[in-house]
Amino acid sequence: MTGHLDSNPHSTQCDNARTIRSKEGGVAMFLILAIVLVVMWLGGFLMFHTAGFLIHLLLLFAVISLVMHFVTGRRAA
Repeated sequence: MTGHLDSNPHSTQCDNARTIRSKEGGVAMFLILAIVLVVMWLGGFLMFHTAGFLIHLLLLFAVISLVMHFVTGRRAA
């Protein structure tokens, strides 16, 4: 006998079944990965969008405080 030639006629059926299972597994893994990435993208967009709003709000309060400080001036103790 030479090398890897198989005399079993069912080996091609098993190979085909393995190929189909591996393709199904690849598709399922791809869908899971796609869902996880979309959820992470949406979460990041919403969280950083809110954080950006809060940072701008804090900057606005800082500018108002600075302007109020210069307008009112120092108070005598």
